[in-house]
Amino acid sequence: MANENNLIPIRTKSEAREKGYNGGKASGEARRERKAMKEQLKLLLSLPMENDAVREQIKSFGIGDEEIDNQMAMTIALYKEAIQGNTKAYELIRDTIGEKPINKIELTKNTDEAIKDMEDYLCKKKKS
Repeated sequence: MANENNLIPIRTKSEAREKGYNGGKASGEARRERKAMKEQLKLLLSLPMENDAVREQIKSFGIGDEEIDNQMAMTIALYKEAIQGNTKAYELIRDTIGEKPINKIELTKNTDEAIKDMEDYLCKKKKS
C-alpha cells in the first residue's frame, strides 16, 4: 500500500479534468501510432517478393507465383530455421498454427491446506 504522506493530491476538479484530458490525448496518440505501424507492416508483408533468387527458392517448394510475397518469404525462412534445429523457430511455428501446449497447474490440496503446509515449512526453515 502506498504511503499516504507521499501522495500529491489533486487540488481541484478542473486540475483533475485537465490531467485526465492530457492522459487521454497521449493514449490516443500512442494507439494511432501503433495502428499505423501495424498497417505499414501488413502492407510490406503483402508486397510481391522482388528478389529473384528468393523467388526461385520459394517456387522450388511448389508455391505458385501469385502466392509469393514478402510474408511467404519470411514464412519459408522461419521454416528453414526450424528444419535446421532452431527450437525457437519451431516453437513460433507451433504456436502460430495453434498447437501451443496448455500450461496447467494442478492443485492436489485445497488452498487452506496448501497455505498451512507452506507456513509450516517456512517456520521450520526460519528456525534452522
